[in-house]
Amino acid sequence: MARPKNETLHQERRQQILKAAAAIFRAKGFHSARTKEICVASGMSAGTVFRHFRDKEEIIATIAEKEFESYQEISKTLFTREGFLALANIDSKGLEEMWNPAGLGLGLDSWLELYRSERFAAECKAKDVAMRTQLAASLRVGQVEGWVRAERDAEEAALILMTLFSGIMVEHQLTPEAGFETMAAGLRSLVRAYILAEDPRGFA
Repeated sequence: MARPKNETLHQERRQQILKAAAAIFRAKGFHSARTKEICVASGMSAGTVFRHFRDKEEIIATIAEKEFESYQEISKTLFTREGFLALANIDSKGLEEMWNPAGLGLGLDSWLELYRSERFAAECKAKDVAMRTQLAASLRVGQVEGWVRAERDAEEAALILMTLFSGIMVEHQLTPEAGFETMAAGLRSLVRAYILAEDPRGFA
C-alpha cells in the first residue's frame, strides 16, 4: 500500500526545486540548464526532482505560473489611481522590489522558450492578454474619474505600458550592473506625461 503523502513536505520540496531551477535558468538559459545542475542546486536526486515535476519544461512553466499569480496580485493595487500615482513617484528600490515579487524570476531566454512552447504558449499569451485587458479597463475607469488623460486610447496606453515593462525586463537582463535608477526615471516620466491628468508630485 502506498504511503500517504506529506503535503507540507511535498510543497516545501517543490518550492526548493523551483528556487534552484529558477537560478539555473537565469544564469544559463533554458536549453543550457542541465537537469543535473538543478538536482545539485536543490540538493535532491533526479528521481526526487521528477517525482515532483514531469520534466524541465513543467518546472519552468510552474515558475512562470507563480510569477503571473504574483503580478496579478500586484495589479489589484497597481492598476488604480493610487497605484499609478506610486508609479509616477517610483524610485529604483521600489522598482526592483516590484520586479520580482515571487522571489523566483525567469530570464528573457526562459520566457521566450515558454512563448514558443506548444504545451504552454497559448496559456502564457492568454494571461498576457488578460493582464493588458485589465490594465486598459483600469485606465478607462481613470478617464471617467478624471485622473487619466481623457485623450488617451486606453488599449493603446495599456499596450505601451506593457511594452515598457517588457523592455525593463530585457534591459535589466542585458545590463544588470546598470541597476533600476534610469528605468525608474523613465517610468516616472511616462506615467506623469502620458497617463496622469493630475500632478503626482504631491503624492510622493
